[in-house]
Parts: sequence; structure tokens; C-alpha cells
Amino acid sequence: MIMDLLKDKYVIVEVIPTSSDSKKGIIAQLSALKLDGIKLIDRFDYRVDEKLVNNKDLLEMISYDKDNFKYTDNPDLILSEFKKWSGDLPIMLIEKDYTKEYLASLNNKMELVLSLIHISEPTRLRRIS
Repeated sequence: MIMDLLKDKYVIVEVIPTSSDSKKGIIAQLSALKLDGIKLIDRFDYRVDEKLVNNKDLLEMISYDKDNFKYTDNPDLILSEFKKWSGDLPIMLIEKDYTKEYLASLNNKMELVLSLIHISEPTRLRRIS
């Protein structure tokens, strides 16, 4: 069955990891919107404590809206809380590769949101010498 983003309930999720390899990194930030069509039902915003992120550029990238996030020093807590929060709703992924790896323990149906709004994935730019 094809999702109807204007009528169905679903979750759109963004994962910002410390590494693109889920075996080497942790989830630094997980933000998600629970939607009923285009109506916002709830939001989920968790980050790990800054002391767990060793990358200065990544820390700068996740330094916005600090008051709107819940913080934890236990990276596993983010995913377990997200599992409870998202329930069995389908999950729409913004990025497919590393996001799917980090969310592999979830049993939810997962789809790339871009495919449902008929936008192809961005083409990676090559450096021209």
C-alpha cells in the first residue's frame, strides 16, 4: 500500500550520527515529527550530552535550539524512547543509508520520504579540477 502523506499517520525522522557507520558511532541527535496528514501531532527531539560528541564541527551543527531538546548521557536511551514514542507508525526517512542502519532495531515500515513526494535523491556533486 502506498502512503498518502496528506491523509495517513506517520513519522518523519532525522538522525544526526557521530559516524556514518552505525558500528562506529552513536546517535548525536534524533528529531522526528509525528503527523496525521499535514497536521502535527507531536515532536521528538533528543540529543546526547555534548561531552559524548568529539567532533567540533558536529557539535556546532547541533548547537541550535538547546532548550527544545531533551539531553541524555546514555545514547541507547534515545533509540529506546523513540521506539516507544513512534509506536508502530510508518517512518519516513530523510536520508536512507545511515539512518536505516541506526534505526535497524525498529520493526516499523520505513520509506524514503523523497520517493513519496516524487523528488529524486540529490545528486552528489563531483569536484571538477
